[in-house]
Amino acid sequence: MNRRFFHVLFLASSLTGIACLNTAAETNAVPTTSVASKTNSVPAKKAEKAEKKGKEGAKYPFHGTVASVDKKAMSVTLEGKEHSRVLGLNAESHLEKGGKPATLADLAAGDYLHGTVEKKDKLEVIVKATAGPKPEKKAEKAKKKTADQ
Repeated sequence: MNRRFFHVLFLASSLTGIACLNTAAETNAVPTTSVASKTNSVPAKKAEKAEKKGKEGAKYPFHGTVASVDKKAMSVTLEGKEHSRVLGLNAESHLEKGGKPATLADLAAGDYLHGTVEKKDKLEVIVKATAGPKPEKKAEKAKKKTADQ
């Protein structure tokens, strides 16, 4: 008798607990955060950014050293570790060099170029870019600062 009572009590509490969990899950009343879900969200965010880059009209940053300038094709080629990257220009592209407005003719191989590109017809088109010397890395700045003192 005593055993049967505990079995019934256990089943009743289990069913009540399951019913409460189902209700909470349906209404999203209980936030579910765990270490695993937080660590798994980082690759998900990177995948989301990569997917966004591939979409038509998506704008995203770029930077690199100019390898060549093609005035006829209205494009700039940036050096790359594995492959070069070709960025197009159009009438809406804004270029700056030394803090002043610039044209494609003002760009030269070896200039450091950074800015924003937009995906148009499977091509990357410069929206806004700034040319100039490559910024120093933090470690190099710290070395110079300690050497000056």
